[in-house]
Amino acid sequence: MKRAIIVLAATTFLAAQNIGESIAYKANTLVGTKYTWGGNNLKKGIDCSAMVQQIYRRFGYKIPRTAEQQATQTGCGMIKDLSKVKIGDALYFKNDKGHIHHVAIVTGRDKYGRPIITHAKGKNYGVVKERLSDKYISEFVGAKRFYQCSERKVQLSRKYLRPLIIKTLN
Repeated sequence: MKRAIIVLAATTFLAAQNIGESIAYKANTLVGTKYTWGGNNLKKGIDCSAMVQQIYRRFGYKIPRTAEQQATQTGCGMIKDLSKVKIGDALYFKNDKGHIHHVAIVTGRDKYGRPIITHAKGKNYGVVKERLSDKYISEFVGAKRFYQCSERKVQLSRKYLRPLIIKTLN
């Protein structure tokens, strides 16, 4: 019978090098969720900024409620070059008056390198995953990588820990 040394360790779900992928994974689990303007309830409906806020909160990061507040939060610089965004980044978009009105999470890249985003798109769509459209590219203001510049403000619970086998003994 083999024995193993087992320790509790953070899963790759929370590993620093994989936090962006974990954020993207969580965002993708929300695809199909109903959209409600101003909503922040996954059962009754959610809007784009509440979706981003709740996902980041799940990983221990406290960020503001609205897209405008998130985009202008101090202490976390804006990435202006769309080619430099990474999976898990929050992308911000402006309307024709220059006001930030929308946010999405980068959840992948297509075969041409264009970002795939997951976002609460609107009443007729809900939360969707799609290739970043030319319309959104023209409205792009910048991106934030909160998981690299925000301090974790929420204590992570034990449910995010899993046993990790360090060494199998004979």
